[in-house]
Amino acid sequence: MKKEALILLAGLAVTACGTTPDTTAATQFVGKELTAASGDKVMFNRDGTISGVLRGEPVAGTYNATGTEICSQYSSPADLVGQDFCSVPLVDEGKVTFIRRDGSQSQAYAIPS
Repeated sequence: MKKEALILLAGLAVTACGTTPDTTAATQFVGKELTAASGDKVMFNRDGTISGVLRGEPVAGTYNATGTEICSQYSSPADLVGQDFCSVPLVDEGKVTFIRRDGSQSQAYAIPS
């Protein structure tokens, strides 16, 4: 009985967390280095981390993606620390722009084939 309850609770925990990062709104670009005309680079890694370079500074953080939205939290650069960024990726002609909840948007990033 205890083993069955533990398995059930583990299943509920997975369901409560949502889907994994590589089966969601980020599917089209997980594991690919997104590059902007400015030279900024961002990568959504399969393990739920973010890496890259923004304005010449290293990027580090984590993300969680649902079927429509990606939310990210950063540990660097310093000006992004402590903020949650949630956006809907808009993919068009091999590029992605992130439309934030407040209506603002990111620069366009090329998605490598």
